[in-house]
Amino acid sequence: MTMNGARFGGSLGPAFLLLLPAMARAAWRDRRACWLAAFAVGYVAFWTSPLSSFQLRFLVPVVVPLSVLASYGTAVVSSSLPAGWRPLALAGLGLVLVSNLPPFIALHEGDRDRTDWLTHVAREIPLRVVTGRQAEEDYLRERVPSYGAWQHLRTAVPTAARVLVAGSRHNFYATRELLSIDAPAARLAWSEDPSRTAAALPALRVTHILVERGWLRSLRPPLPALASEAFRRERLTPLYSDGQALVYEVPRLEAEGHPLRRRRTLTPVAR
Repeated sequence: MTMNGARFGGSLGPAFLLLLPAMARAAWRDRRACWLAAFAVGYVAFWTSPLSSFQLRFLVPVVVPLSVLASYGTAVVSSSLPAGWRPLALAGLGLVLVSNLPPFIALHEGDRDRTDWLTHVAREIPLRVVTGRQAEEDYLRERVPSYGAWQHLRTAVPTAARVLVAGSRHNFYATRELLSIDAPAARLAWSEDPSRTAAALPALRVTHILVERGWLRSLRPPLPALASEAFRRERLTPLYSDGQALVYEVPRLEAEGHPLRRRRTLTPVAR
C-alpha cells in the first residue's frame, strides 16, 4: 500500500511505514496505544479476508487510529534521541508528510500500469484559478471531460429528466436523476441489437443520454448499439456536443411504438 499503490488503487504514503517500529513499541508500553493497535491490526486482517476487497478506499477507517499511533510513535522516537537530534528528526518527518500533498502526488505513481489509478486526489494546485488568471468554469471544462455536458443538462432539460450515463465518472456534477450504463438495471440498454436498445430506453424511463467520447474509444467488440454512430443518428436527437462528451434526447414513442423525431438545434462547443 505504500510502495506499490497501483495494486490497491491508492497509497497511504510512507509516514506510517517509517513509524511502524516506533508504533509497535508505543503499543507495548501504553495500554491506550495497545487498544488502538489491536483495532488497526484487526481491521487490516478483516480487509485482507475474502469478505473484503484489496482496495485502499476500504482502509479509510483505519487511518484515524493509525494517525494517533503515529503520534505515539513520534513521541517515542523523539524521547529516545539526543536533544540536538530531535529537531532534525521532526523536520524530516515533516518533509515526509509534505510529500503526500499536491503537487508531489506524482512521486507516488512510479509503478502504475495504467492511467488514473490514483483517484480522488489533486495532482496540482489550480494557481491560475486562485490568482484570477483563469475562470473557474474554464478550468473545470478543461479538467472534467463531461463538465460541459452536465452543465447543459442542468440548464436545458426538465428537472424530471432521467439521464443514462455512458462513461462519465464525474456524476457528482449531475443535477438530474441518472442511471449508469454499468448498472444491472441498465443491462437491456447494453444490447448489440439496435431495436432492443431502442425499446429498452423508454422502458427504463430514460429521457436523455450522456456519452463520453473517451468511453466510445475504449470499447472493444462486440460493441453495444449505443456505441454505433448510425444508431445515435437514426434513433436519438442530438442536443449537445463538445470535444469530450455528447448529449442526446430519447424521442418519446407513439402508441404504435414508432419514435417521434423532433427537430432540435445541436449545441456545439469548440473543441
